[in-house]
Amino acid sequence: MNFWHYRRNVVDFSSSKPLFLSFFVLSLFVILFLYIYRKRVYNYFNKEGKKFIFKTLSLENLFVVIGIFTTVYNLIRLGFLIGVDYPYIWELFPLHLCRFFSFSIPLLYIFKKGHKINMISILAVFGAIFGFLFADLGADPVATQIDREYNNLKEGTREWNNAGFNLGYDNVLFWDFIFAHSFVLIMPVFTHIVYGKKAKIKLRNFVQGSVMMLGMLVLVLIGNVALYNGIKNSNNIVKIQWTSNWFYLGAKGINTLGKLSQWPFSPIIFGLAGVLVNMLGYIFYIFMSSIDFDFNKHYIPNKVSRKKFKAVWHGLKTPWKEILNLKIKD
Repeated sequence: MNFWHYRRNVVDFSSSKPLFLSFFVLSLFVILFLYIYRKRVYNYFNKEGKKFIFKTLSLENLFVVIGIFTTVYNLIRLGFLIGVDYPYIWELFPLHLCRFFSFSIPLLYIFKKGHKINMISILAVFGAIFGFLFADLGADPVATQIDREYNNLKEGTREWNNAGFNLGYDNVLFWDFIFAHSFVLIMPVFTHIVYGKKAKIKLRNFVQGSVMMLGMLVLVLIGNVALYNGIKNSNNIVKIQWTSNWFYLGAKGINTLGKLSQWPFSPIIFGLAGVLVNMLGYIFYIFMSSIDFDFNKHYIPNKVSRKKFKAVWHGLKTPWKEILNLKIKD
């Protein structure tokens, strides 16, 4: 066994959890720092004539480079999983929530549409938080049995004993999970701050983004059901490879809420939960937008002021005629 494999190396997830959670806390501190100093961050990145990376790139092109780098990373990851004969081929398609965002956010940057982060940022940030809190990287008897069967492992060997996931800090996918979820957690906040007013989540953006994500949920559910029915008479190897669980809306679901987070309840529960989280997230966004900080000469916050919630909301409202217009505006 080695670092470059999907299977457990030596250290298990339980032993690595303090380190794992420390990166989660670090990510939260980063977005808190960005939030408190958001005006200074905005001014720094939007200074007239400002160039980045050896004074060669404009702000827009800096985001393009970030998008290209992250997309190349994602493609290398896919190549790695194919190279190690990863059993769950369906996972190569980035339709899990955070994997979807880890692909779509870089594409916004590449096509110079970073400000359209306002369509997906709330679900991206909260999805990353839930991903960290409910990370499914530990011991899983079902995954262990699947690995043994799929690879025809011999009992008593190291591969047999370490079958499944249960990933620790000595495994590449442990760090991949941290990188992907930290990216999806931090970059939307950073992008909002740097783009300023252009990336505000107006009511139109919120509603259209919500409709888009609900549509995505329906399409993913249809994909899960179609694959499940298409392979139900296939052999076990094909079932292992293609029994999809995108958005945790597959037959397997997730154990977080017991039977409520599995078929046939999961589409309704997760759909309602997504709408609720999105709405509460938007209220939280409005509240956080109402807070400003003043600083002393040492750049330490020494005064907090707050606008009225109603005043902030008034600046984000959009006429219903615009909201119901499905055309996405720049």
